Amino acid sequence: MKPSLPLPTAKELQLLNILWKHGPTTVRTIHENIKKHQNNKQKYTAYTTTLKMMQVMHQKGLVKKDTKPVAHIYTTTLSREQTQTQLLNKKLNIFTQMAIFAKTITFESLNNYVAH
Repeated sequence: MKPSLPLPTAKELQLLNILWKHGPTTVRTIHENIKKHQNNKQKYTAYTTTLKMMQVMHQKGLVKKDTKPVAHIYTTTLSREQTQTQLLNKKLNIFTQMAIFAKTITFESLNNYVAH
């Protein structure tokens, strides 16, 4: 199994979805895809913002970068399924911790009630 990577943010997931759909591609193509799907209520995303996000995602290990061609080509590190599994495991872990906490509180409350 690959080492655990940081979980992507909502915006990073948007970029990963584009990469999963199109395969290895340039920042320009990713940016054009974002522009195509923005509606009037969303703030315009500048090309430099998309570039910076891809650079940050590369530093986090979420994407790989091929620097051999003139334009840098990015591709995802993990598959869509691997990322979904990571996100679900995090949600399940949080839910489990909340359930244990609720159970602990309930037992403490019951013990305090019976003791009085």
